[in-house]
Amino acid sequence: MKRLLLIVALLLVPAAARAEEPLRWWGELRIRGEALGGQFRPGLSPDAEGLFLRTIIGAEYDAGPLRIGGEIWDSRAYFYPRRSSVSTSEVNALEPVQLYIASDVSSRARLLLGRFTLDLGSRRLTARQIFRNTTNVFTGAQLDLKSKAGDALTLFWTLPDTRLPDDAQGLRDAGVVLDRARFNTQFFGGVLRTRAFGPGHVEVALFALDERDSPGLATRDRRLWTPELRYVAPPRAGKWDGELDLIWQGGKTRATTLDSDRTDVPVDAWTVHAELGHSFPAPWHPRLSASFDAASGGVGRVWRRFDPLFGAAEFDLSLSGLYALLRRDNLLSAEARLELKPNPAWDGYVLVRPLWLIEPRDAFGASGVIDTSGASGSFAGTQVDLRARHWIAQRHVRLAMGYSHLFKGRFLREAPNAPRTGDTRFGYVELTLTK
Repeated sequence: MKRLLLIVALLLVPAAARAEEPLRWWGELRIRGEALGGQFRPGLSPDAEGLFLRTIIGAEYDAGPLRIGGEIWDSRAYFYPRRSSVSTSEVNALEPVQLYIASDVSSRARLLLGRFTLDLGSRRLTARQIFRNTTNVFTGAQLDLKSKAGDALTLFWTLPDTRLPDDAQGLRDAGVVLDRARFNTQFFGGVLRTRAFGPGHVEVALFALDERDSPGLATRDRRLWTPELRYVAPPRAGKWDGELDLIWQGGKTRATTLDSDRTDVPVDAWTVHAELGHSFPAPWHPRLSASFDAASGGVGRVWRRFDPLFGAAEFDLSLSGLYALLRRDNLLSAEARLELKPNPAWDGYVLVRPLWLIEPRDAFGASGVIDTSGASGSFAGTQVDLRARHWIAQRHVRLAMGYSHLFKGRFLREAPNAPRTGDTRFGYVELTLTK
């Protein structure tokens, strides 16, 4: 309790009283309650709830040619049942997620060294998490380049951190154990963003993951190459907007993490996102959009289950937390979404998304539900989402509420290991204090 009160005090003290240039501070305290009913994962409690806290404190000192920065995330979970989906996606106590040195090598080049988060391109393959309670952390180097014409290139080479502790008791105790980076797992690549092309721009990216077993960490020895081609025209009042994102994945992997598994399986997987929207010049600033998502699935002599690497899903598939159903593998889905912004303090959306499996003999999303015979069909159900957010104090205090309802389809009702729990309901309320 004393730690919580100290954090709140730090966030509420005016910035001028705490820091002056060249020292810059930032912080966030988020408190979120979640509840889920009609669990879709086999073997877990049919109902679950939890209280999730995330505290972020960061600072950067500008020393002229060098900038030195650091950031601590404290992510914790309370009051959740023992048979729940809570994992390192929700709990990572007192973790220094950033500790870096940055320098402007020239007017068009910036070098970053140390420990940092990555938020690149579409964010579907590597992202600094926003809704999720914890984030991915990388140790290595990042180089950002800009041309006179306005093109931008980001190159990076990193060692992804493994979040610790990752055992059930360690998570429940919120044990403070530093995450670990290993040279046996390397993540590298680049993203090129072109200058304006019509109403939007083009991005070309290549991500590579080279993973091997190391002491204390068994892996599937993934060696993946993932090229991406994306065109995006952002929303503008009274205009059409859209996005087309094409991603392919190749390389090799193993089917399990067992030491006895020495068989490399070739990878041939893909995912697609297409979206078209229109922002109307009307009160409440409505934007209506339709989107399509698909991702290959299936395992066997060729591995066709797409691997989303270190990306985020909540911004265009489903919320994380206790829900976290959808990810970019074995998915065929369409969505209709209406977004509203009545004034600068309020915003919200409502959407409808029917869901199918591309490969009915493979598992669906993060559900763990599978029918290897394919007899349960390919319709997983229909997801309906609602969200509303309100700035109580603009840029400093925000209240958010959301609800997801999964009307289960035949697959999630009839597959051999599907829980007979009825439709899934998920809701949350969160309060965020931001400096």
